[in-house]
Amino acid sequence: MHEKPHLESEVADDSEVDEEVPVGGVGVTDDDVLGLAGGLPDDFPSEIPLPDGLAIEYTQSMSMDEGQSFIVGGNVGGDIGDVMDEYVTSLEAAGFTQLQLTTMPEGGFFAYDNGTWGVGGSVGEGADGAAAFVITVTPAEPG
Repeated sequence: MHEKPHLESEVADDSEVDEEVPVGGVGVTDDDVLGLAGGLPDDFPSEIPLPDGLAIEYTQSMSMDEGQSFIVGGNVGGDIGDVMDEYVTSLEAAGFTQLQLTTMPEGGFFAYDNGTWGVGGSVGEGADGAAAFVITVTPAEPG
């Protein structure tokens, strides 16, 4: 009989919960961590900029065949357009190349790459007038 995969969760008070979570078609390993209302995973790439004032609400670190990937989400105080502009400017200043950028008054979507990492995400309306921010960081596709 196969063991069920599990997901280890870290919560804000640093207590750990080890729960079995069914995952269809995806291998979940001990390297997969879901963090709620805390900081970044220890192995989050330092070359990935984050918005000033980001209040992280959740993170996820996942092992994939291609390498480790990450999701970071939270809220940033300020105008949605300003948060978007400042973030894509910080990606470009960090050496990332724009692959896709869509902006509108309600927010926008972006995808950037630096040859090592791909960063895709969005900025939109969040709680209490803050800008909701989420990115997915994956190993860059060879090419």
